[in-house]
Amino acid sequence: DEPTSGEITRVRFQLPSGKRLDRKFGSHETLAVLRAFLTVHFSNNQMPEILNIGLSTNFPRKTYNNEHEYGMTLKEAGLAPQAVLMVQDLDA
Repeated sequence: DEPTSGEITRVRFQLPSGKRLDRKFGSHETLAVLRAFLTVHFSNNQMPEILNIGLSTNFPRKTYNNEHEYGMTLKEAGLAPQAVLMVQDLDA
């Protein structure tokens, strides 16, 4: 469930299909939580599965593609209080 109190980060995911997905997360959540959310979302919505998910921002340009970065909180990654993340299939 989306958080309703505390420090909240609004994330807009730009999916490879061009669709957008908006979701709120606690600012203390990690980038790994975002990847897990996307994996479940793809599965629950009969969307093509992406096994190796990459995340990036357009401005400033930053990519999050390794295990060290996935341990960062949204706040530590500079994504709080809101961010737009491009979702890439790193195996494509």
